Amino acid sequence: MLDPRHVVPNTPSPVKSTSEKWNMPAKKQPMPRSLKLRSMRKGGHGAGTTSVCGNPLAFTMQTQQQSQWCWAAVSVSVNLYYHPASGQTQCAVANTAMGQTTCCADGSTAQCNQPWFLDQALQIVANLNALTSGKIALTSIKAEINQCRPFCLRIAWNGGGGHFVTVYGYSRKLIDIGDPWYGNSIVSYDSFPSTYQGGGAWTDSYTTKA
Repeated sequence: MLDPRHVVPNTPSPVKSTSEKWNMPAKKQPMPRSLKLRSMRKGGHGAGTTSVCGNPLAFTMQTQQQSQWCWAAVSVSVNLYYHPASGQTQCAVANTAMGQTTCCADGSTAQCNQPWFLDQALQIVANLNALTSGKIALTSIKAEINQCRPFCLRIAWNGGGGHFVTVYGYSRKLIDIGDPWYGNSIVSYDSFPSTYQGGGAWTDSYTTKA
């Protein structure tokens, strides 16, 4: 059985397991208008938050530097959120994950540009708290944000393949998504990710720590 924590190429074959590696679509698709939900926020951004860090969090998602590196971009972005002076880079994490020394010189090679497990990438940067299967409750996401902790998840695309993103804010039933391929967006928790970028399933959840 494939491991749902990994990245897999976004191929036409359906995903059979929630335990796979993660890969990006071959071509970016425009964000559907239905997902551009900033106008739905009422009472101010982050209404009802008790986070001392603000809501949304001051989190910056890096753009993935290679087609297979959503796991690297997410893990490094989480690390730099907690430790801005760490100097951590996607290619350095890829070197460690792939057992290579050349990914910073040329990350596009077959040895470096590979799908990988987000839990292992977060362990490399020492920011993994816990991995659980499936979609977690919105109340749990809000609790993580209120404790100043960005939250990560895996999407298994309906057409095959997968992707990692980060949640870094909320407002009522909306969540802020940091996506290393498609960019930032605000989406409905209830319909995410079934209506996100062609649709998929939320297969794994990753809490983080400093």
